[in-house]
Amino acid sequence: MNRKKLLIIIGLAVFIFLVVFLMLKTRKEPTEKQITPATINVPKNYKGELSFNINISEKDFNFPEALPLIEVIKKVLTKEQIFEVSKKLNFTGEPTTVNDAIDGLTYFWKNEDSTFFSFPESGIIRFGSKLSTQAIDKQLLNDEVSLIAENFLYENAFTKNGSLKLKEIKYLKQDLNTEILRETKREEAEIYECVFNPIISDYEINTSWTDLPLIFVQILKDGSVYSAQFTNLTDVQKSESTYKIKNFQEFENTINESVLVSVKNAQLALSDLIKESIAGVEINKVELIYLQESSKSIYLQPMFKIYGTTSITGFGNGIEVVLYLSAISQK
Repeated sequence: MNRKKLLIIIGLAVFIFLVVFLMLKTRKEPTEKQITPATINVPKNYKGELSFNINISEKDFNFPEALPLIEVIKKVLTKEQIFEVSKKLNFTGEPTTVNDAIDGLTYFWKNEDSTFFSFPESGIIRFGSKLSTQAIDKQLLNDEVSLIAENFLYENAFTKNGSLKLKEIKYLKQDLNTEILRETKREEAEIYECVFNPIISDYEINTSWTDLPLIFVQILKDGSVYSAQFTNLTDVQKSESTYKIKNFQEFENTINESVLVSVKNAQLALSDLIKESIAGVEINKVELIYLQESSKSIYLQPMFKIYGTTSITGFGNGIEVVLYLSAISQK
């Protein structure tokens, strides 16, 4: 009798095991919520067709196979936050208030030494001084420059301590003919530009209408702050879904879809150029960035930021240009 009971118990145990095994084997994993990235419409101000010569190799095209989107949780700046920054920067009194067609409500302060703009709905703050770029060279090291920039943002309440990380330091010099700031060698620079990213992102964040970074501080060679911009992207998170990034071959095959967004060392408006003005573009460098399509964008997508040179009728050769191309694979 005991043996019969034992066999029954073993049989039931085997049966239960098989049922559980089959349930686990056949159970479908829950489908991950996938955000379908919308096509980003980068403004195409130059209407002509471009041809390209790619001067980089596949080994230089060293990017991740997949990346998430970046989701902006909160970017609106409160009036209290803005007024705290303005007070710390010694802007007194009530600001001039206007309604900007793109960014909405705008606060503006101005004094003898500097200006201060804030766009609460877009989460943007801009500071500009009236200092000359010809400052005494105090031979500042990069660590000293980045510390000045960080302290400016943190001590003046632009954002909380530790919310940003330095992406790079660019070396700029003012073009005597156009007054445009362009990149140069460190020893020739008049301005050090510290570019920052939210702590969550390893990649610079740009907008679709300009190739300028969204968070930066420009420092003169004597350590004075020349200008700064802060965009409230510190409260962001990565999406759960990841998206395949174009490999070198797909980059080559889709390069004609790239859009010219800026010209670095010539004072001109792309929209004013006739279609035949620009010759072929020599592509010399490619970076991976995240792109904010508009000030109201919730999701930021990975994009290729393409650096090149070209010839433009009436402006000469060796003109530096920047283009954008979607980095999300279509395969």
